Amino acid sequence: MATIQILNKETLSDKKYPLKYIRYEKPDSDGKFHNLEKEVYFRPDAVTALLVDDERKKLLLTSQFRLPAFLNGSESGYMIETCAGIIDENESPEQTLRREQKRKWVVKFMTLKRSRALTHLRAA
Repeated sequence: MATIQILNKETLSDKKYPLKYIRYEKPDSDGKFHNLEKEVYFRPDAVTALLVDDERKKLLLTSQFRLPAFLNGSESGYMIETCAGIIDENESPEQTLRREQKRKWVVKFMTLKRSRALTHLRAA
């Protein structure tokens, strides 16, 4: 199968995180190329965890204010989310989750269990 070809990159903003406008060529399932354009933020790696309360058989989620949601018409701007955070330099994904848990969550995590690309914690 053919690869994606980057045709052009243009920097739109270089404030907190670089925002680039990228034109590229990508093949469809038949191998025919299509020109596409996307705006892409280049952000640090992040991690998320799906919290499970095994005892009560429930998923644990949080709500967090998101300005884009508010600007797009959400009355409150709050979104329902999993535990997540941007991984700081020299920090492991597990350390990031524990840091976020201390900042935003009432529950304390008991165990961390990894599976392939998914990482999740069990709530205490």
